[in-house]
Amino acid sequence: MFKKAKTINGAIEMATMDAYDEYEEASGWLTCLEEVFEDFDLVEVNGITMKFIGFHLEREIVPMIICSYNKKRAKITIDSVQFINPDKAQKLWLRAWDKWSKKI
Repeated sequence: MFKKAKTINGAIEMATMDAYDEYEEASGWLTCLEEVFEDFDLVEVNGITMKFIGFHLEREIVPMIICSYNKKRAKITIDSVQFINPDKAQKLWLRAWDKWSKKI
């Protein structure tokens, strides 16, 4: 469903629809990002290719990425990760997240 977003503002609206506070907004983003990136495998952090595990809410308001390298897991901010070969919908959602996260 969320992959059907056509614009950055449309994606932001989907993620934050019916949210009353920052916790509900974060939960909305988590739900959308999990679906859009459900088939994603690899990310790059500081030049190191890591296995993409998924997303996590840090302190219940900040969506983070969970990845692993050499059997160790890390939680990293979305803007610190380079997604390897994202599709068109994933690129749109990353741009939407970038635009929205700058306002918080």
